[in-house]
Amino acid sequence: MFSGHAQRSSLSRLNQPRHLHLLTREAANTSRDQTLQPTSAWVAGGHGVYNENTACVVGIEKSCRLYDGNPSNFIRVLASHEVVLRRAADRYIREKKKKKKKKKKKKKKKKKKKKKKKKKKKKKKKR
Repeated sequence: MFSGHAQRSSLSRLNQPRHLHLLTREAANTSRDQTLQPTSAWVAGGHGVYNENTACVVGIEKSCRLYDGNPSNFIRVLASHEVVLRRAADRYIREKKKKKKKKKKKKKKKKKKKKKKKKKKKKKKKR
Protein backbone atom coordinates (compact mmCIF):
# COMPACT_ATOMS: atom_id res chain seq x y z
CA MET A 1 0.00 0.00 0.00
CA PHE A 2 2.32 2.75 1.20
CA SER A 3 5.63 1.70 -0.25
CA GLY A 4 7.92 4.17 1.40
CA HIS A 5 9.52 7.44 0.51
CA ALA A 6 8.07 8.78 -2.75
CA GLN A 7 4.47 8.23 -1.72
CA ARG A 8 4.99 9.83 1.66
CA SER A 9 6.68 12.94 0.27
CA SER A 10 4.04 13.49 -2.42
CA LEU A 11 1.23 13.20 0.11
CA SER A 12 2.94 15.49 2.60
CA ARG A 13 2.86 18.26 -0.01
CA LEU A 14 -0.93 18.16 -0.09
CA ASN A 15 -1.36 18.70 3.63
CA GLN A 16 1.07 20.09 6.13
CA PRO A 17 2.84 17.16 7.79
CA ARG A 18 1.35 16.37 11.15
CA HIS A 19 3.62 14.99 13.86
CA LEU A 20 2.18 12.39 16.17
CA HIS A 21 4.21 11.30 19.15
CA LEU A 22 4.60 7.83 20.51
CA LEU A 23 3.63 7.70 24.16
CA THR A 24 4.00 4.97 26.70
CA ARG A 25 0.86 3.59 28.30
CA GLU A 26 1.68 5.40 31.58
CA ALA A 27 1.95 8.74 29.81
CA ALA A 28 -1.26 8.13 27.91
CA ASN A 29 -3.17 7.35 31.10
CA THR A 30 -2.20 10.57 32.88
CA SER A 31 -4.88 13.14 33.58
CA ARG A 32 -5.72 15.76 30.96
CA ASP A 33 -4.33 18.57 33.13
CA GLN A 34 -0.79 17.22 32.90
CA THR A 35 1.13 17.76 29.71
CA LEU A 36 1.77 14.44 28.01
CA GLN A 37 5.49 13.91 27.53
CA PRO A 38 6.43 12.23 24.25
CA THR A 39 8.67 9.21 24.83
CA SER A 40 10.81 7.17 22.41
CA ALA A 41 10.41 8.25 18.78
CA TRP A 42 8.42 10.87 16.92
CA VAL A 43 6.36 9.62 14.01
CA ALA A 44 5.90 11.96 11.09
CA GLY A 45 2.30 11.92 9.96
CA GLY A 46 2.88 13.14 6.42
CA HIS A 47 0.06 11.22 4.79
CA GLY A 48 -2.35 14.12 4.60
CA VAL A 49 -5.13 12.05 6.18
CA TYR A 50 -4.43 12.73 9.83
CA ASN A 51 -6.91 15.06 11.48
CA GLU A 52 -8.18 15.87 14.96
CA ASN A 53 -10.13 12.62 15.04
CA THR A 54 -7.22 10.29 14.31
CA ALA A 55 -6.65 7.78 17.05
CA CYS A 56 -3.55 6.25 18.50
CA VAL A 57 -1.99 2.93 17.61
CA VAL A 58 -0.55 0.53 20.17
CA GLY A 59 2.82 -1.06 19.43
CA ILE A 60 3.65 -4.63 20.35
CA GLU A 61 7.13 -4.20 21.77
CA LYS A 62 6.96 -1.12 23.99
CA SER A 63 3.15 -0.89 24.09
CA CYS A 64 3.47 2.65 22.78
CA ARG A 65 0.63 4.63 21.31
CA LEU A 66 0.45 6.90 18.33
CA TYR A 67 -1.18 9.96 19.85
CA ASP A 68 -2.99 12.87 18.24
CA GLY A 69 -3.37 15.22 21.20
CA ASN A 70 -6.72 14.08 22.56
CA PRO A 71 -6.62 11.45 25.33
CA SER A 72 -10.11 10.23 24.48
CA ASN A 73 -9.14 9.27 20.92
CA PHE A 74 -7.35 5.99 21.58
CA ILE A 75 -7.69 2.79 19.62
CA ARG A 76 -5.53 -0.30 19.96
CA VAL A 77 -3.98 -1.76 16.84
CA LEU A 78 -1.09 -4.18 17.05
CA ALA A 79 1.93 -2.72 15.30
CA SER A 80 5.66 -3.00 15.81
CA HIS A 81 7.12 -0.69 13.17
CA GLU A 82 6.76 2.97 12.29
CA VAL A 83 5.38 2.24 8.80
CA VAL A 84 2.95 -0.29 10.21
CA LEU A 85 1.83 2.31 12.73
CA ARG A 86 1.10 4.74 9.92
CA ARG A 87 -0.77 2.13 7.92
CA ALA A 88 -2.82 1.13 10.93
CA ALA A 89 -3.70 4.75 11.64
CA ASP A 90 -4.72 5.25 8.00
CA ARG A 91 -6.82 2.10 8.09
CA TYR A 92 -8.55 3.35 11.23
CA ILE A 93 -9.33 6.68 9.57
CA ARG A 94 -10.65 4.97 6.44
CA GLU A 95 -12.93 2.73 8.52
CA LYS A 96 -14.14 5.72 10.50
CA LYS A 97 -14.99 7.58 7.28
CA LYS A 98 -16.85 4.52 5.97
CA LYS A 99 -18.91 4.37 9.17
CA LYS A 100 -19.82 8.05 8.79
CA LYS A 101 -20.88 7.50 5.18
CA LYS A 102 -22.99 4.49 6.15
CA LYS A 103 -24.80 6.57 8.75
CA LYS A 104 -25.59 9.25 6.18
CA LYS A 105 -26.82 6.77 3.58
CA LYS A 106 -29.61 5.37 5.72
CA LYS A 107 -32.75 6.01 3.71
CA LYS A 108 -36.25 5.99 5.00
CA LYS A 109 -38.07 2.87 3.96
CA LYS A 110 -40.90 3.63 1.61
CA LYS A 111 -44.19 2.36 2.82
CA LYS A 112 -45.73 -0.02 0.37
CA LYS A 113 -49.07 1.21 -0.85
CA LYS A 114 -51.80 -1.28 -0.22
CA LYS A 115 -53.59 -2.13 -3.37
CA LYS A 116 -57.27 -1.48 -3.08
CA LYS A 117 -59.35 -4.47 -4.02
CA LYS A 118 -61.69 -3.64 -6.83
CA LYS A 119 -65.24 -4.38 -5.90
CA LYS A 120 -66.94 -6.51 -8.49
CA LYS A 121 -70.04 -4.83 -9.77
CA LYS A 122 -73.03 -7.02 -9.61
CA LYS A 123 -74.61 -7.25 -13.02
CA LYS A 124 -78.27 -6.36 -12.96
CA LYS A 125 -80.37 -9.04 -14.50
CA LYS A 126 -82.30 -7.78 -17.49
CA ARG A 127 -86.01 -8.64 -17.25
